[in-house]
Amino acid sequence: MFLGRTELKIVVSNFAFFDIFSYYIAINLEKLYILSKQLKELERQMKYALEHDKNLDRGKWKNLDVSTWRIIEKIQEPMQKDG
Repeated sequence: MFLGRTELKIVVSNFAFFDIFSYYIAINLEKLYILSKQLKELERQMKYALEHDKNLDRGKWKNLDVSTWRIIEKIQEPMQKDG
């Protein structure tokens, strides 16, 4: 069975879309994995500092579980105006 030119274009475009979409998802999953590793390392470092640094103000750091911290957006408007 041979495909006509139109059917072949549809098949190729579907494969191209799937490749681009799966690549996009793979990149985002990798970024999410790296971010989770960084948060775990930050949490480990903070716990270590609180346990070993006697001069650290423990009143400021009550919740050491950084995964539960609220995210605060500091930049409210775009920095670049020219596109």
